[in-house]
Amino acid sequence: MNLHEPSTQWVTKSFPSLITDTAPLIELGGSTKIDSLQNTMLLRLDLRNGWDNYELAVDPDRGYVIVPFVGGYDNVAGKTLKLDHITDPSIRPLDELFRDHFFQAVLKKMKGAGERSWDYEDALGDGHMDLSRSDVWGGEKGREHLEFELAHRFHGLLVAQESI
Repeated sequence: MNLHEPSTQWVTKSFPSLITDTAPLIELGGSTKIDSLQNTMLLRLDLRNGWDNYELAVDPDRGYVIVPFVGGYDNVAGKTLKLDHITDPSIRPLDELFRDHFFQAVLKKMKGAGERSWDYEDALGDGHMDLSRSDVWGGEKGREHLEFELAHRFHGLLVAQESI
């Protein structure tokens, strides 16, 4: 999992202030800290796609039980995500992020009002941004994602320039 939301949502929800990861800011994705280990969970591809589309979530308030919101996840439904082995709180995924993701999954399932998932594979699959694709970059969400991608990609350059 990587809970990458547009940086505006991430910042609006005050998630950067919750990150206690001690890695250098450049490794955390800059001041947003969106690339912190505390916002990361390694998942196999089918689970990652389901996670990104809010088809399953982890409920931190019920013992980290895995809750699918659509069929096809019987092999993980009701199982518990084990985090006991992560003793350093500065690298452990945050309950607040699990809680927000769970809430978005509930909204998507119950009301269809969860935050629209962004198709990073379509927009950035080969690592390049084809800015001529108005279907991807033309709307407000596309512009927000473009701003985030540019800030994320140029952050290292900005840090390097500031240290000169």
